[in-house]
Parts: sequence; C-alpha cells; structure tokens
Amino acid sequence: MTPRKLSWRLIGLTAGVAVLIVAGLFLGLFTGSGGFRDDNAEQSAFGAMSATILRVGDTAGAGERLASALVAGYLRRSGCAEPQVRSDTGHRAVYGCSFGDRAVNIPIAAPGSSVAIAGLVQDDVDVALMTRRLNDTEVENLRARGGDDMLSAVNEQVIGIDAIAIIVHPSNPIARLSPQQLAAVFDGRIDDFGAIGGRPGPIRVVAPLPGMADDDALAAMVLGGRMLTRDARQYGSAAEIAAAVADDPAAIGVVDPVMLLGTRAVPIGPEDGLAVLPTPLAIASGDYVLARPLYLYRQPHSVLPDVPEFMAFAGSAAGQEIVASAGFLPLVIRRYADPLPPGAPPEYVGLVIDAERLSANFRFKPGSMDFESRSTGDLDRVAARMIGERVTADRIVLIGFDDTPREAGMDMTRSTGLARQVATALAERGLRVGLVRGFGGALPVASNAEAAGRNYNRRVEIWVRR
Repeated sequence: MTPRKLSWRLIGLTAGVAVLIVAGLFLGLFTGSGGFRDDNAEQSAFGAMSATILRVGDTAGAGERLASALVAGYLRRSGCAEPQVRSDTGHRAVYGCSFGDRAVNIPIAAPGSSVAIAGLVQDDVDVALMTRRLNDTEVENLRARGGDDMLSAVNEQVIGIDAIAIIVHPSNPIARLSPQQLAAVFDGRIDDFGAIGGRPGPIRVVAPLPGMADDDALAAMVLGGRMLTRDARQYGSAAEIAAAVADDPAAIGVVDPVMLLGTRAVPIGPEDGLAVLPTPLAIASGDYVLARPLYLYRQPHSVLPDVPEFMAFAGSAAGQEIVASAGFLPLVIRRYADPLPPGAPPEYVGLVIDAERLSANFRFKPGSMDFESRSTGDLDRVAARMIGERVTADRIVLIGFDDTPREAGMDMTRSTGLARQVATALAERGLRVGLVRGFGGALPVASNAEAAGRNYNRRVEIWVRR
C-alpha cells in the first residue's frame, strides 16, 4: 500500500496578482467558490498548458488504490490512451493527459478521511472517496456552509463494498462471534477461546501490518478506536496471514473474504441476531456485519461538469469493473441460491424455498420511509435487470422486516409497509411486483439494543421465483 504522504495543500492566489509561469514550475489557479476557474492551467509534464478538471480527496488504505484506479479509468474513458501520473508537494498523485493542444489533470489529495472531509467543507475538493459515511456533525458543517443534504442520492453515492473475514484453523470449533467479542479478542481483553464459546486455550491474534488496506478495515470495523493487542503477530499480506492461521490451531486472523486459503471463516453477528458467513450475497446485501460501503461525496457548490460525470462513471459498468479489479465487491445485481437462515419463520421458508435472492437489500433513513442513497441506486439496478430479463410480476417477492416491536402487532404492519414502499418505487421504474409480505422483527442482522442496529434491521429483501 502507498504510505501516507504530506497532507493536502492547495496554493491559492488572490485576484489581481500577475503570475509568471517559469519553465519547470507547476502552478494551479483556482477560486475558493467550489470550482477551478476556466483558465486554471499549469505548464506540466502532460505536454501542454494543463487545466484541472476535477479535484479528488480520498481516505487512507482502501480508498487510495480505488481513487487512483477510478481517476485513471475516467481519463481513459475520455479518450486518453495512457494517463500519466506524477506527485508533488500538495498531492499524493496528479493524473493527467494531453489531447492535441489541450491537456487536463486531476489531482488526488494526500489520503486521510479528515483531509477529505475538510476538503469538502472548505471547497478544496470536488469529490471525496470515503470508507465511512459522513457523521451528523460533518453533515451539519456542510449544511451550515450553504450545502445541500449531503446524504441525498445526488451528493452521496455508494460505489462498492469493502469487507473482511475473521478466520481460524479448520479444527477450531468456535461457532460464532459477536462484534463485541471480536473487539475484545483483537485488543487483548479476551485471550482465551474458552471465554467466547470455544475450547479453553490461548488465543494468538494474527493481523495485517500497518498501512495495509485490511489493517484500516480492522481498525474501523472491529477495533472501533481501540488499539490492536501488542501480542499480535503482523504480516504484510493476506496470504501470509492465512498461512499463519492455517498452521496454528490457536490462531485467529483477519483477511479479505476471498483469501481463506485453508482456514475457516467464522460466522459473525449480534448476540440477539443472525450470525452470518462472509458470502458474496451476505456482503452485497449488508447482512454481514464486517462489511462497509465505499462512498463518493460531491462538493455541493462545485459547478465543474466533470463532477457528475465522474460520479456517473464510478457507478457505470466500466466503473464497477474497476471497483472489482481493485479488490472490492461491485454493486452488480446478481442472483443467489444461498441456504436459508436458521430459525426462519415457516411462512418465509414457504415463500422463498424455490426462489433466488437478489444481492440488494432496500434500506431506509432513520425514522423515515425515504430510501438511503444506495437503495435508490439499487432500485434502478434491480428494475433494469429484471425488465431486461423479462421477469414477470408473479415471480417477484418482496419481504419486509422491521425492528423489535414496540407495540403488539405493529411490527408486522410496519414491515409490510416497507415492502409496499419498495413495490411502489419499482413500479415507478416500470417493474411490477406480484407478492409483498412483512415478517416484523424476525431474522435481525444487527443488534436491536441500539438505535442504529434497529434501523439497520428495517429492510426489504427481493426474491425471484424460478
């Protein structure tokens, strides 16, 4: 992985100052109003006066390799046979290309979520790639500066999914782990398998070295601000981690879900809900807890035409191929015939026993019937695929779930209402649904002990009968 470099720095020049461009000196002129001026240009290695068409911020770890790949792919799609790349004191990389007598460049800021967010707030970046969602404070800071709703489908776009698997030796009988147990194991508070339902004996933690993408994911999705135990053995690749776990019955490690390599993945889930394996369906649908969306945020004040075009490219077929090539799960709608979850209600089983589930769960904003931004995109993707395959209404089943009931019987009403909301949205896109059912608080995939978990359990599955 690319190490952290110097923090994002932009060079601003006040209006009225004459600028001399000396050979070998790179300067970019931009305004503080959210977009580069039309005359923003630099004498560059890209072969001509180079205009900045887009400014990108990204997070460290997973965001770095994906941002670079998307920027290079976007330039290629625009007609650049081979984008050039260089670095300077203000950016991690600057990609550029010459088109006859015209040249363009796209700088990528030095990585870091705080840098990317600050760039959005200060109008220093046009697009930010994040491995987490903006929090309430960040959303309000942007709103206070006159920005639109940053969580709307216009400003927030999910472009892929990052996930990690927790692995043990194949002989280890541990049946499941909760997120709380995982955190305690990896920070050293729990050091014996007997304390988490396994055979009594020491736990040997195996983890990625700092700077690896999986190290960033481990910190964000498992440790949650705590420090990795000092006794952890750390390696520089997922293959080395998997090999170490495969050779040690007392080991537990973290890898990319496609890198199990002779180990066994442990089902993960809340103590009061389903424990789920990191299958492609579970990751894509959001049922697997150790998965995180990759977000693109647009600077709401930016008027550069390449901003919406870049975001559209990231969600296109070509962009999603880049997401997959970078090691993430793309948002491609697929059908799966995975085993049904244990404890499923008999009526649920009867409805889907001869059906395939699509890789999208429709979710909603807290306390609202409005769709989250990813679900808005999934509605479009699902409708396009089903219409393209000429799937008839009688084959489509929507199943809604809600959180634990607050009033007797009301959870069934709410969950059915969620499913009907999806049916209406799909009908608006030309896809009719034949069957809608609600199953209340059944099959929770997150803990109902907290508001965030309860809202996450408010979801709608979509199935297609064979």
